Amino acid sequence: MARSSVTGWLQAGPRTWWSVRCSGSSRPNGPRRDWFTSWCIAGTTRPLTSQGMRSPSAMGHLQSPAAVIETGFSLTGCICATILIAATGSMMLQLMVSTISDRPQSVLVTGASSGFGRYLLEALNGIPFKRGDDLGALARDSGYFDAIIHCAVNTRSVTDGEALFEYLDDNVLLTERLTNLPHHRFVYISTVDVYPANTDTCREDQEIDLGQVHGAYAITKLLSEAIVRARANGWLILRPTAMLGQHIRKNSLVRMLEYGSCELTLSGDSEFNYVLHEDVAAFVTHCLRNGRGGIFNVASAGNIRLRDLARDFALGLVRFGSHVYKTGNIDQSKVSAEYPAFTKTSRQVVEQFIQRFQNV
Repeated sequence: MARSSVTGWLQAGPRTWWSVRCSGSSRPNGPRRDWFTSWCIAGTTRPLTSQGMRSPSAMGHLQSPAAVIETGFSLTGCICATILIAATGSMMLQLMVSTISDRPQSVLVTGASSGFGRYLLEALNGIPFKRGDDLGALARDSGYFDAIIHCAVNTRSVTDGEALFEYLDDNVLLTERLTNLPHHRFVYISTVDVYPANTDTCREDQEIDLGQVHGAYAITKLLSEAIVRARANGWLILRPTAMLGQHIRKNSLVRMLEYGSCELTLSGDSEFNYVLHEDVAAFVTHCLRNGRGGIFNVASAGNIRLRDLARDFALGLVRFGSHVYKTGNIDQSKVSAEYPAFTKTSRQVVEQFIQRFQNV
């Protein structure tokens, strides 16, 4: 059961995502007009805002206790129910309630050509958005989205002014355009690299000084996070560590697996934390289904050095370079408490990945 009170604010019950439209007429059976819409995710409230004609009388009714609705949902997907309720005076209000109880039906996935975006697109039977696609036409065709999952990222080197604008547009401005599309939920795939290198323990609730963030990639991720937090409905931000899956680009681990003997630019003392595409995708679905929002570090329990991977998994003769990368100490207690798949160690994740990699 989900319960909500219609007053000047709308409070969503636990595990429920609501979209609300209030419409009414000044007399019974009279012409109806829409006035207010609002989006709420479990545990939060937002004010009802005007849409179209503004009605002082309707505002007055909404600011007083009008009614209490109680309804239950049992179907999967996106369910809509219409309930007529009597408000004070002669105004009749219509409450449109939507909830995502299993897997959302209309999911836009950006960055769907490769990597995690491609995996999510296939897993959720999503609608792909790729570089060069017409976002306006896509919005007109789809109308609204149960969820937008923003995975796209431009990782190319910036060498001139034109490339710099493309980099900014792909990694920051696109995020703002996506938040303007009609949607219920917005999932942004960020990175643990937004934490400054000198952070003792990286926690979701800590304040991050942009001036201490290293590199354009991490800076644009943090800027996009700010856009999502300010502009998106029902937002969820994931800060994953290195992700492993079928569609990933050739990182150092994949090169060691493919070639055996190889030369890397990274030092053997570089430390990584690994998670699987399938676990992160399952966690996204879990959050959409159960109304989870906020920021999550998505990481496994503990890091592992490249030198130890090469030795323990007999990956051949690897000539390491001098550049040292360290993931840092990522606090993953929040995500592991929410979803047990992330209680695995990085070593266990790599073992699973190698088994699948060798069977492909």
